Amino acid sequence: AGPAPLPLLAERMFPKLTVIEGVEAVVDKILKSQGPSRTNVTETTTDGNVYSKLTDTTAYTGMYAERFNADGTGRGAAGNDVGGKGSGSVPQYRGGNVKDLSQIVRNG
Repeated sequence: AGPAPLPLLAERMFPKLTVIEGVEAVVDKILKSQGPSRTNVTETTTDGNVYSKLTDTTAYTGMYAERFNADGTGRGAAGNDVGGKGSGSVPQYRGGNVKDLSQIVRNG
C-alpha cells in the first residue's frame, strides 16, 4: 500500500506544523465544514413521479414540439412530416451471406 493520505494532506495544507498537529488540523477542518456543497443540481420531484418531466410536452422543442397539440395530445400522422420512403426492405437481399454491398444497400 502507499503512504497514508491524511499525513500527506496535512504536510501540504499546514507545512509549518508537525505531522500530528497537521493531521489534527485537517480532521478539525473536515469536522467543522458543512460537507460537500450541492451546486448545479436538479432538485428532486415532490410528487414522486420521476417521469413527469419526460412526459411534459410543453418542454419539447423543434420537431418533437410539432408532434403535439397545445393541450399535449399527439397529432398522429399529421405531426410527422416525414413520409414513408418505401417498403423498408432491400429486394436483392434474400438472407444468408452477403457477397456484395449492393445486396444490402438501397440505390437512390
